Amino acid sequence: MMKAFRLFLPVSALALAALNFACDDDTSQIGNSLTDGNVSIFVDSLTFDLRAGGVENFNYDSRSGSLLLGSINVPEYGSLTSSFVCRMLCATQLGTPEDLDVSMIDSCEMVLNMSRGDIVGDSLAPQRVNVYKLNLPIPDNITNEFDPVASIGYENMELLGSKTFTSSRMGMNDSVFYSQTGVGIRVPLGKDYADKIFLEYKNHPEVFQWPQTFAEKFLPGIFVETSFGRGCVSNIQTVALFIFYHTEKEETVIEDDKEVVKTVIDNDTVMPFIVSPEVLSSNNINLKIAESLKQRVENGEIILTTPGGYNAKFTFPAEQIIARYENDDHNLSLVSELSLSIPAEIVENDYDITMAPNLLMVLSSEADDFFRKNKIPDNKTSFSASYDDKKGSYVFPSMRNYIVNLLNKKTISPEDVEFTLIPVYLKKESQLDNYGNETASFITGCSPYTRRPTMTRLHTENALVVFSFSSQKFD
Repeated sequence: MMKAFRLFLPVSALALAALNFACDDDTSQIGNSLTDGNVSIFVDSLTFDLRAGGVENFNYDSRSGSLLLGSINVPEYGSLTSSFVCRMLCATQLGTPEDLDVSMIDSCEMVLNMSRGDIVGDSLAPQRVNVYKLNLPIPDNITNEFDPVASIGYENMELLGSKTFTSSRMGMNDSVFYSQTGVGIRVPLGKDYADKIFLEYKNHPEVFQWPQTFAEKFLPGIFVETSFGRGCVSNIQTVALFIFYHTEKEETVIEDDKEVVKTVIDNDTVMPFIVSPEVLSSNNINLKIAESLKQRVENGEIILTTPGGYNAKFTFPAEQIIARYENDDHNLSLVSELSLSIPAEIVENDYDITMAPNLLMVLSSEADDFFRKNKIPDNKTSFSASYDDKKGSYVFPSMRNYIVNLLNKKTISPEDVEFTLIPVYLKKESQLDNYGNETASFITGCSPYTRRPTMTRLHTENALVVFSFSSQKFD
């Protein structure tokens, strides 16, 4: 189905048309020739069946600053279990080595923080978390299928601590409940491990100066898993190690008109290690798709899942669009814009599993390298879209450069039009004016979406392409 809207502008309106539809790199195509003839502006809305198909995605790059922990079983979705591994970064100087004394140490704990409401499942479901010290560094080519428990060289990992927890904040008093924005899982690691940190820093402070040296000499990384409990997965935002210690000093006070020397104890805390975006962390994810969902995909429904599971592939109708452009009777022409909208809806379930917030559309020939090389959408061979609630669609708005590049090619190959759709997390930075208002937003990172389980039903049979161009025909 195609709807074409043609606007005829008089010669006096040509300058305005050029301003509205021309880009800097196309100015040379217009020049002084636009002094005669009529300009036509076309806006075509074309509905296509993209004839997409589901693609299994069970082995993928799972490096992320967002760490998923827990286990759920959802009839409409499947069974998901996730643990994670991460390196840690030295965050704080522990002081002057000669001043350190293990007698100062009281306790040590690892704190895993999750944002308020950033869970899927029952927040009251009890689970037990275990924190292990890795025996070897985390592999650089890690994927979601990495399992240190079953990997050679990682056997007999040292258990640093365990804690039974829930993801609920119901145990907090009112003032804490309303003031805190998240839930912290506090895992005691024991005084012995804190003593070890102090002694190592005292004797070999150089080990703590560089992340690589720290990982090689002291702590290759940690492995965090849940050992029992199902019904909830949590998005862990930060991981930090805290040491609680005390200092003693002598103070002279006056009691009963006499000077008395007393020992004053001050309690304090230091955070020596944290997980940071600068160091490697990765999710270990095992997803078994529900048979009912498999059947829907086999029957032709296009459903995307996260973390991992199903992506989708389709052929973009570039040749039909180019044919529409070239069949127009004109002497000069200028492509203005090209966008793609794909209708979508939620897959009904009882666990509040929602839709993916963003999608990546990337040439299938480049999909494998996209995440491995830490690329971001370039609006030439890869594009991003956010879900638009009002339109009920994912909208890829800036595809002009893609179609212009194809117009300049002699032949179009299958690799030029075959795309893969992948749910992603987009890291953005905003540019603000002097009043704090956002004036621009930039994508600075793009990674597979591992923040939480999602299910998205795409109606690729009703994809909408909006293509606009201006043309001039000489009299």
